[in-house]
Amino acid sequence: MRIRALREEANILQADLAKHLGVSQATLSNWERGEYQPDTETLKRIADYFDVSLDYLLGRSDVRRPGEVAAASSGVPYEDLPPEVLEKVEAYKRFLLEEYRKSKNE
Repeated sequence: MRIRALREEANILQADLAKHLGVSQATLSNWERGEYQPDTETLKRIADYFDVSLDYLLGRSDVRRPGEVAAASSGVPYEDLPPEVLEKVEAYKRFLLEEYRKSKNE
């Protein structure tokens, strides 16, 4: 599990992340050391907090976000795409981010 690495990368104190998640610092420390596992709902909250996929959080994938899988697997570098396609890709990304934000606020 990559909780510690993500927390340190984001320069977040263990106490601050624990408070955000509504758990004790000792509990978070146990998760980071691999002594215990968070429940499914907490894993989802952690993944959302760091904007990564559950597979990335759990160490099952090196792709941080699901959208990166499609880009990585297409075999076509973004810079080789025509401008009109790049604009459509960017518009779709903005749409998805807005939908995601809306769903988090419901």
